[in-house]
Amino acid sequence: MRTIKLKGQRLALIPETKHNASWLVKWLKDKQVMRFVDHEGFGYTLKNEIFDLEFVKKYDWDELHYLVLDEDQKPVGAAGLEINSFHRSGEIWILIGEKSAWGKGYGQEVIKILGDYFFQTLKYNRLELAVSAEFTKGVAAYKKAGFKVEGVLRKSEWDRLGKKFRDQVVMSILKDEWLKKYKK
Repeated sequence: MRTIKLKGQRLALIPETKHNASWLVKWLKDKQVMRFVDHEGFGYTLKNEIFDLEFVKKYDWDELHYLVLDEDQKPVGAAGLEINSFHRSGEIWILIGEKSAWGKGYGQEVIKILGDYFFQTLKYNRLELAVSAEFTKGVAAYKKAGFKVEGVLRKSEWDRLGKKFRDQVVMSILKDEWLKKYKK
């Protein structure tokens, strides 16, 4: 599946490439940014990310990687969809990496952009995610977007900063729920 540019009211989602992947790697090395992110992060290199992008492309993996640009076309985050075409379902992930962009509603807009593309363009049925239970702002943002809590994966995530295991909240939204909430 090809990653295409997507546009919201304020934000643009452009395909992540080997030429702009350094932004994501920078954010993955920032301990404050990575506080609630389930990713190996700190030891991750640009070479690792380029390998991942090339792997997805080479094997036509149903994975879409985006860089999030703000109103000034400045990279402020990254996002993605991992798609299961057979089941017409997928998993979403979002990272607002620029701290100056926190609290501006960008995460909500990215959810809306990706959700509209997933449900209205691709016509898929179910979108899910797992978010750290301690990331209460993230859980609240997904609930506000219409995601429902399906359950908790107890102590399923290693918090390398806090040196402890923590819970993850599993959430999802179905196509009919999305379309009802975001009628055009």
